[in-house]
Amino acid sequence: MDRSRTLAIAVVIGLSAVLAACAGGAPPQSGSPGQSGPAAPSGPPTKVGTIPQILKVTLGTVNGAGDDEQEFAASAKALSSGAIDVAVADRLHPGDPASEAELVADVAAGKPELGLIGARGFDTAGVTSFAGLQAPMLIDSYDLEAKVLASDWAKKLLDGPRSVGVVGLGYIQGELRQALGITRDLVQVSDFKGARIGIRASHVTDMTLTALGATSSHLAIPQDLTGLDGIELGAQGVAGNGFYVGARSLTGNLVFWPRPNIIFANANWFDGLSADQRAQLRAAVAQTGQLAITRLPGLAQEARDGFCAAGFPVGTASKQALDALRQKLRPVIAEMAKDHGTKATMDEISALKDSNSKPYAIAPCATAANKSPQIVRTALDGTWTMTDTRDELASSPFLDDIGSLNDGNWGDFTLTFGNGSFSATQRNPIESSSGSGTFTVDGDSVTMAQDNGETFEYRWSIYRETLTFKRDPTLPYAAPTPMLVKPWTLVR
Repeated sequence: MDRSRTLAIAVVIGLSAVLAACAGGAPPQSGSPGQSGPAAPSGPPTKVGTIPQILKVTLGTVNGAGDDEQEFAASAKALSSGAIDVAVADRLHPGDPASEAELVADVAAGKPELGLIGARGFDTAGVTSFAGLQAPMLIDSYDLEAKVLASDWAKKLLDGPRSVGVVGLGYIQGELRQALGITRDLVQVSDFKGARIGIRASHVTDMTLTALGATSSHLAIPQDLTGLDGIELGAQGVAGNGFYVGARSLTGNLVFWPRPNIIFANANWFDGLSADQRAQLRAAVAQTGQLAITRLPGLAQEARDGFCAAGFPVGTASKQALDALRQKLRPVIAEMAKDHGTKATMDEISALKDSNSKPYAIAPCATAANKSPQIVRTALDGTWTMTDTRDELASSPFLDDIGSLNDGNWGDFTLTFGNGSFSATQRNPIESSSGSGTFTVDGDSVTMAQDNGETFEYRWSIYRETLTFKRDPTLPYAAPTPMLVKPWTLVR
């Protein structure tokens, strides 16, 4: 149910990563679980003469290869001066609700050497070290999540999975998980009674929903939401996957817990590396985590703006409703506290909480300035085309995110504006996509509100039937790379 976001043209034109996953996605890396072919070399690099051999490592993930995975691979390569080469094997164990526990078992068996899952998944693999991080309604802001994950005591928890043959290398801050109501609003205790809620497998999540009178349904990726009354997910995932379409509301001020990711390694393999290699891999996780800290709140705000532009409501639970939810969840906290390590974690988190800080909340749409579709003729009206190659995308000075370098972001593009709406297509021998939305023009800026709820904004100029888009960081919405690589030509 998780989605790692990349600023790709498939996002720009409204095609979610889930659709790509349904189409099959990239093939697993050679040597990944369930695949034939030789496994990637493991162990410390050796020297042949005076030339060091590169350490080739595979990072397994049950999700797509998103920002976290790609930034970790890039950081490991940079911090080791090219001596560590991380390949990502994504979408492992597709369709398996227990995919995170399965990946832990894979890494414990040494194939692949590294893995990435949400911390919540370890309790399904027999590891309770991180359960306290998921105590319901305890970590309730991005600031508190960052403080917790940076603490010395939280770092000590990373050794807990050694009991099952793996060791944590570090945390990557993840989205705050909230309640999306599909058939009903989920703003008070009575709304959860009898509801079927989709979740990623976790014993703590199961306990929480049971205490609220709901039934949990373990889901894999991609998800079939048929028969569900709601799902537990972050705003970023709701927007990126388009789950808000046809849903009732997202409860903006109800935060269940965070979903920090953990990159972990086969313990014996990791212990056999040199001190420098171990330090470089840990540093790469830390660097990736810092990038996530700066990225996540902005993505949540983008998601909220997209909800509001699409007319999807962001609800608010009253103080009385939130207090009643906490009261209902006290038995869960008490049960978790029977484990001394989990109780110590919850106590440490409580000690870090600032009584003056406000819990995170997504503001209701009533406070947003909604932009209406523009139906008058604009200078952009017409059909525009652009063709680029993967090499041109890779060498573009506008490439500001490694996630944008993928096969959905190059090839033959068409972009049509008219009557306040736009449509777009992308095609190359490997991948094709399409999407649509509405647009507004304000002077030399154009705002594109996509049907998937995301919004982007560019500066534009036209000279002799050639359209050029530019990125302006002062504009309120992001301007992803693919539309910037080359100018566009008017064809009709």
